[in-house]
Amino acid sequence: MCRIFGHFDARATPHELRTVAALQRHGGPDAQTRTSGAGWALGADRLAVVDLDGGAQPYTLGENIVAVFNGEIYNHDELRDLLTARGHTFADRCDGSVIPALYQEFGPAFAEHLDGMFSVALVDLRTEPTLWLVTDDVGMKPLYHHWDEARGHLHFSSELPALLAFRGVTARPWEPGLDAYLATKTPFGEQTMFEGVQVLPPATTARFTRSGGLRLVRRPAPEHPDDADVQQDGEEAAERTLTLLRREVHRLTRADVPVSAVTSGGLDSGLVTALAAEDLADLHTFNIAYRGSWPCDERGYAREVAEHCATRHHQVEIDPAGFPDLLPDVVWHLGQPNADPITLSTYALFRAVRDAGFTVALTGDAADELFGGYGRMKAAVDAPSDTDWVPPYVEALAAVPRELRASLYTADYRAFVRQEGSPADAIAARLRAAGTDRLRTLTDFEIGSRLPAYHLRRVDHLSMAASVEVRLPFCQRSVLRHARALPQEWKVAGGQGKKVLYRAAAGRLPDSVLRRPKQPFTLPIAAMLRPGAPLMEYARELLTGERLRRRGQLDPQRVARLIERQAETPDDTTALAIWSLLVHELWLEQFCPAPTGLPDSGGGAVGNPMTAHIAQAEGAPCPTVVLDADRLPRNEDVLRPALTTVREWLTDTGRGHVLKMALLNPSKHPLFDLDYRFVQALPGGLDRFDFRGNCGHSILAAIVAAEERGWLPRLAPGDRVRVRVLNNGDHVVCEVDEVRRHSGSFTVHFVQDTPLPVTRFLLTGHCTDQLLTRAGAHAASLVAVGNPYVFVDARSLGLTSKEALFAAGEHVFGRLQDIRIAATELLGLPGGGAFPKIAAVGGYETGRLAVRAVSVPGWHPSVALTGATCLAAATTIAGTVPHRLAQEAGCPRGVIEIDTPSGSTAATAAVVAAAGPSDGEDDDSLTLQWVSVSRKLAHLTGSARITSLCDFDQEDPVCRPLTA
Repeated sequence: MCRIFGHFDARATPHELRTVAALQRHGGPDAQTRTSGAGWALGADRLAVVDLDGGAQPYTLGENIVAVFNGEIYNHDELRDLLTARGHTFADRCDGSVIPALYQEFGPAFAEHLDGMFSVALVDLRTEPTLWLVTDDVGMKPLYHHWDEARGHLHFSSELPALLAFRGVTARPWEPGLDAYLATKTPFGEQTMFEGVQVLPPATTARFTRSGGLRLVRRPAPEHPDDADVQQDGEEAAERTLTLLRREVHRLTRADVPVSAVTSGGLDSGLVTALAAEDLADLHTFNIAYRGSWPCDERGYAREVAEHCATRHHQVEIDPAGFPDLLPDVVWHLGQPNADPITLSTYALFRAVRDAGFTVALTGDAADELFGGYGRMKAAVDAPSDTDWVPPYVEALAAVPRELRASLYTADYRAFVRQEGSPADAIAARLRAAGTDRLRTLTDFEIGSRLPAYHLRRVDHLSMAASVEVRLPFCQRSVLRHARALPQEWKVAGGQGKKVLYRAAAGRLPDSVLRRPKQPFTLPIAAMLRPGAPLMEYARELLTGERLRRRGQLDPQRVARLIERQAETPDDTTALAIWSLLVHELWLEQFCPAPTGLPDSGGGAVGNPMTAHIAQAEGAPCPTVVLDADRLPRNEDVLRPALTTVREWLTDTGRGHVLKMALLNPSKHPLFDLDYRFVQALPGGLDRFDFRGNCGHSILAAIVAAEERGWLPRLAPGDRVRVRVLNNGDHVVCEVDEVRRHSGSFTVHFVQDTPLPVTRFLLTGHCTDQLLTRAGAHAASLVAVGNPYVFVDARSLGLTSKEALFAAGEHVFGRLQDIRIAATELLGLPGGGAFPKIAAVGGYETGRLAVRAVSVPGWHPSVALTGATCLAAATTIAGTVPHRLAQEAGCPRGVIEIDTPSGSTAATAAVVAAAGPSDGEDDDSLTLQWVSVSRKLAHLTGSARITSLCDFDQEDPVCRPLTA
C-alpha cells in the first residue's frame, strides 16, 4: 500500500515533489522514493505490508519501463509464477514488483490480470514517451489528476491536498460544487469540488502522450456467469455466497504485518469478522462509540459478535466535545466535503487501530450496494409499477432536501443552478433511461457512481491518514460478479434486503445481531447540535453572515434561521443540513481562502494555503510553529506582516501561546540537510518579533516536522541531521538517539566552523561585568555561543538551595529582568527584544549545576539548548561565574549535569589546546570545537493549513549575522 504522485510533459522542482510526497506521507510512512526524466516524474510513499524488506519503488524493467503503484494485488504469487515461466526474474516477492513485466507481456491490458485494489502510474519510454494511469474495477484506490490542456501538462496524486501542492494546480472551487455536494453528499463522477481537477473513474485505463493528450478508456465490467451457473435455490445461493466470501476473506488476511477487523455490530462487518476469525487464531476487532449516552449506540452488538467469534475486542471511545478540533483534520484528509458525519468516527477509529499496532483492517463495506441493503433501494424496488420511484430515491441521496437547499441559496446562485441544471436532475434522467430492471439499474448506479465517490474514497483517505490499509472482501471481483448475477428475490423482496447474506450468516453470528433492524452507523448529530454544545457553537462560529456573504452562494439570513430552528425544535433533517454547511465552509476555509491583502514580495501569491506543523521539544517554554521558508518573504519588512497573519491564525485557533517560529526548507548547501531561520514572537502585539539569534529547542521541533513533511528520510538511531542557522551562521548537528512515531530523542552538537579561543565568546571581553541595576551593582558573566546569555550566581540573589531557586517567584524574576536590561544597555541591544537571555546558576550538589532561566515572557520551564551550550562553554573560561560555580561543585572542565525545574540534561564543551599541550590554565591557548547537549526529546503535535496565508516567490536565502 502506498501513495503515488507524479507529472508528465510538465516541470516540477525537487522541492515541489518533496512537498507533494510529504503531504501524503501519512499514507506511506515507511519509505519515500521518486525518479524523474525529461518532463516527467514518478514518486511513491510506501506503507510496507508485503515483503517488508523488499518492494522498493519505482518498479522498473530495464531503463524504459517505470511504474509506481498504490494498493494490494492479491494474485501476485500466481502472476509471478506466470511471468517467471516466460523468462522474467524478480528481486523480491512484493506484489507490485510484477507490474513492469506484466505490462511488457500484455501492454495496457495488464490491468485486466490484476486481482485486488490498485492505482498504477507507468511510464513507457520505448517509443513516444507515454504515461499510463490505471484504476481498479471498483475505485478502491482513487487517483486524482489535473490536465492543463492548453499547456499539455498533467499532474496526478493519490490525495487532493498533495495534488494541490503542484504549482501548476490551483485550488479554485468548482462553481456547481455546492449544489452537487448538497444533492448527493459529495460529488459523484469524475469532477471534484476543485475546478479542473478530476478523479479517474473505476476500471479506467488512461493514456497520456504529448501528441495525443489524455485519453480515458473504461474497461468492461466483469462478465456475469451464464444463467446455468446462477443458483435459483435459496440454500445453494447462500452457500455459494458464503463460499466466495470465505475464500476472499481468507485471501485478504495474508500480510506480513498484523491484520485486524472492524466490527460495527451489524451483519456485513460481523460476517467478515466471523470468516476472518476462522483463518486468524488471535484476531483483534475494533468498534467505535461516543463517550456518554447517545442514540443508536451499537457497541453492545459489536461486543456480542466479538464474543461469538472469540476475538480480542477493542472498544474505542471518542468524546463529542473534541469534534470541533477533530473536524478540520478530517476535512483536510478528505480533500473535499463529504456530508456523512461518520467521517469523524472513521478517522478516529483507524487512528486507534494503528495505535494498537495494526497496519491492516478488514471491513464489511459495500455489502449494501451489492445485495440491496439500503432502505432507498428496497423502497424503489417495492414501489408500485404505476408510481414514479425515481424522485424519492434521488431525494434519499441528498444531504439537504431539494426545497430546503434551494431556499438556502442566494437568488444569484439559485438562478445559476437552474441554468446549469442540478446533478440530482442528471441522476434522475440517467436512472429513467437505464431500463426496466429496477434492481439492476439501482445496483449499477450504487456500485458504479455512489460507492467509489461517497464511500470508498472516504474509507481510503481516512484509514490511510492513520497509516492503515483497509481491505474490502465485498469489493473483490468474484463477490461482485456473483452478487450482480443473483436474481432479485435473493437480494430484495418483501421489504427485506440482503436476504441471501442473512441466510449465509445464519449460525455464524448471534441471533440478536441477525434479528436487529438495520441501522446506519453514524454520528447522532441531531442530539449533538443543541444549544451550548461544542458542535453547535462551532457551527455558529463558522457559518457567520460575513463568511457566507463573501462567497455569494448561501443566504446568510436563511442559514441563521436554520440554526435557530435547530436550537428551538431539533430534528435530523435540519441537523444534517447544518452539518453539511459546516463541513463545506470548513473545506473552503482550508483550501480556497479569500484573498488576504498581504503585501507582495514581487512574485505574487499563487493562492495555495500555507501548511504549518506544530512541534514541541521537551523543556521548551512553548511549541514551535514550523513554516515553509520557500513560501515566505525573506525581506523582514515583507515577512513581518506575513508572520503577523500566522500569529493571528495561532490566536484564532487557540494556539496563541506558540511564540517560537521556525522558517525551514531543505538546504541548498551540499554540507547541510536543512536551512533554518528562527523568529521569536514577542508579547505586546501580534506584529512584534525578534529576528536575531537561535533556538535549539526550535531546531529539534523543526527536524521532527521536516521528517513528517518528507524533507528528511525516515530517521533512525545514529542518523545525523545537519542544520544551517541562517540567523547567525551557526552549524548544528542533531544526532538521533531514539525514534518513535512522530517523535525522537537527540543529542545536539553546536559545531564551531572555525575553532576560536574560548575567551572570544565573552561578549565584553571580561570574565565578569558589574551591571548597574536599581538594587545596585551585580556581578554577571556575558557569554555568547549561538545566543547571548547573562549568568549570575543564584546565591547572590539570596537563593541558598536548589529548592529555593526552583521555587523563586516574581521578586527574583523582577531582579533578573533588571539585570538583563542592564546587560542590554551595556551591549547596545534593543530593550524590548528577546536577547540577551539570562539565567541564575547554583552549585548546590557535587558534579551538578542548578539553573533557573528566564524566557519570553516568563520563567523558562527548563533552560534553552543555547543556554545549556553557553553555560557549558562558560565553565571552560576561568574567572566567569559558571567556571567558579562548576569548580566549587567539582565538575570536570566543560562537562556538566544541569538540573532545571522540569528535569535534567547533560552538556559537554569540547576544548583543545590551540598549539601543543595545555596545562588548562591559559584560556587563550584553548579553542572551542563544539558543545553537545544530550537527552533532548521532541515530538510533532499536529499539522494544519493556514488558509489566510498564501505563498510568495522568493529570492535565494541569505545569512543574517547576530548583532552583538
